[in-house]
This record gives sequence, structure tokens and C-alpha cells, in this order.
Amino acid sequence: MRRAKGLACCACLVLLGTGSQCTNIYPFLPGGTAPAEQSNLELMDEAEQIVGAQYPSALLIEAWGSPSAGTATVAADIDQWRFISVEDVNAQEPGTVTLDYASNEFGEPEFVASPWVGTVYERLPRQISLAQAIEFMRNAGHTDAFAGVTLRKPLTWPQPEEALYSFSLPGMFVLVGALTGEVQTEIPQD
Repeated sequence: MRRAKGLACCACLVLLGTGSQCTNIYPFLPGGTAPAEQSNLELMDEAEQIVGAQYPSALLIEAWGSPSAGTATVAADIDQWRFISVEDVNAQEPGTVTLDYASNEFGEPEFVASPWVGTVYERLPRQISLAQAIEFMRNAGHTDAFAGVTLRKPLTWPQPEEALYSFSLPGMFVLVGALTGEVQTEIPQD
């Protein structure tokens, strides 16, 4: 497991005698502060680096986020991620590489020798963060907690102009454009 950047535990430094004034080992020492949360965009960048080290032609095309608590109301509640990359977009049948993130650590990339379907093979945009997408959703009147979020450009007809954050709310999906912040609602057909 790889600890996410910026979240390395300072306790090791204190124990080894290299960081006697550490205040970033919350909750272990009085006065400590919690580590800064990484945005989904920072996690996506780091996931690309980890996957790219083994699969240099890989392209990050989808990210799934879920809250370990069951539901989320803010970006910080999404603490588990699965990043999906296509191994080589130019291959006849590109493979899929997944990378999981939980408990502030990345797992190891896992390769499957079959293509990922249902998603356009385009690099995910970095213009709007999860926190900003949630704000757009809330400003459009959708205030319920959500069970998860997916960022991808779905392979549908008509094809959307941009990748979408898709929030799973009770009885509906709220879609937020990852470039424009435009909000749409989809109600599943029974």
C-alpha cells in the first residue's frame, strides 16, 4: 500500500528523532492538526502517476467515489476511490487497469486483459473538483445525501459534450458537468 502524498505520518519522524516539534500527528499528540485533505483532482493526478509507472500508455477515464460511512454530504465524506484507466487506447483490444484508494492509501494497480466498456476513452478533466461539483448540485436545489459519485464521460447516444460527475441520490441521479458545472437530473425508469 502507498500512503497518499501529504498524508505521511509524522509519528515516524518523532520516533526516529528527526522531527521533535511535529504538530501534524493528529490525534496522537495534544495540539496536533489533522492532515490536509486531498481533493479528488489531486488523487486523480497521483493515481495517474502510480499507474503510469507500470503502464506508461495508460489513460485515466473513470473514477468512482464512495463514503465508508454509507452516505455523503460533502466531498470529504468520499474517502474510498477506484480509478479506472485504459491501458493503451491505440491497442486493438486495450486492457483495463484499476487502482483502489482507501484509508488514505493507494493499493497496487491491477490489470485485466479486457477493454473497459461504456466510457469514452478520454482523459478526465481537472477543471471542476468534487467539492465544486457538490456546490453546483446544492445550488440547483439537490440537498439530499448521496451514496456515491462517478466521474466519467459515458458512451451514450447522444454523447454528452463533457465528462460528468454522476451523484446517486434517492430515486435519481444528479449529473454535473465537469467543465461547465451545468446540472441535470436523471430519474431511472422502472
